[in-house]
This record gives sequence, structure tokens and C-alpha cells, in this order.
Amino acid sequence: MALSTSASMMTQAQGVAGLAAAAVVPTLVVLIATHYKGTQQAQALGLLGAARASAGVLAFLIVGTIGSLLGWRVPFGLLGFLAISVFILSFRLKPVARQHGVQIDWVGAILAAAAVMLLSLGFNYLNAWGLLLAQPRAPFDILGLSPAPPLIVLGIVLGQAFFAWSHLRDELKRPTLIALEVPDWPQARAATFSLLIIEAAPAA
Repeated sequence: MALSTSASMMTQAQGVAGLAAAAVVPTLVVLIATHYKGTQQAQALGLLGAARASAGVLAFLIVGTIGSLLGWRVPFGLLGFLAISVFILSFRLKPVARQHGVQIDWVGAILAAAAVMLLSLGFNYLNAWGLLLAQPRAPFDILGLSPAPPLIVLGIVLGQAFFAWSHLRDELKRPTLIALEVPDWPQARAATFSLLIIEAAPAA
């Protein structure tokens, strides 16, 4: 993002960021399960879910101020520095033993990552690209319409495809990316809808 020279390049960078965020969440959950137990584990998972909203608040306060005073590229450069720092500090964590014989559902992972990426792009740029008609800042238009709502719809479709694929693998007795019992748990559904509201609120 810091090195972007056009709106199209920024959009592509945002897509890569969404893909990376979707890929890193399962790793964070494994790390939490390994390093925390009992109440601390539940609190850590709750903080992980709230990280998106907390980051939004910090973006307004800190990144907005730095961007106004020093330029919009500086905050993204600082994020790169923070990412490198976190990577270096991660070597102090206790290593997680490799689980031999566990197969990753790569199709499910790609579907889930693509759904998260499209939903993030759609919601984040809903105001900038237009709620219905394409705004001048939109990177492209679809017959004069904003690309943001179609991205959201496509993200929802891919999300449903992910669950359909997971149910199919479960019927074939193959490992799935997530335990299908989780979406049937009322508390988990409530948490999912809460995160959706958190994601959609900034765009509104």
C-alpha cells in the first residue's frame, strides 16, 4: 500500500492484505489454544475477534493523525515495520508440534479466504465506490454500477460454497477446515453476526 502508484494498485494490495488476514487467523487460533488455557483462552479468543474493531478505532486516532501530518504513505510504512517486529518476536513463542497425518482442506481454505477478501473489499469501499451507482473513485464499474455491492454478494456466495463444500467433505468422512458443529452453536452464530455488524458498521 505504501508503494502504490495508482488506485488499482492500492486495491490489489488491499486484496492481498485480506487474503493474508484470512490465512493467518487459523494460525492465531492454534497459538491461542497452545499458550492459553481455561478462562484466559476464552478471553484471548474474544480479543482476537475484537481486534478488527479495535484496529478501526486506532486507525482513526493514530493513523489519521499521522496521515494528515506526514502523508498517507507513512502509516502503511509503519505497519510494515510493526509486521517485521511481530515476526521477529514470534520466535520467542513456544513451538507448536506438527500434527502428522493431518490433511488441510485447500479448496475450503481458498473458498474461505476469497470470501473474506471480497467481503472486506466490498464493505471497506462501499462509500468510496458507491452504494449503487459507481463513484469517480471506483476502479471500474459494471454498466455504470458500483463494484462494491457485487463484491459483497460474490463474497456471500463463496461463503455459502465453502459451507456446502465442507458438508460434502464431512459426508465423505474427510477432514474439514472447521468443525461443522460450530455454526450450529447459538453462541457461535451470535458471535459471527456480531463480527459481521462490526465489519459493516465502518462502511455505513
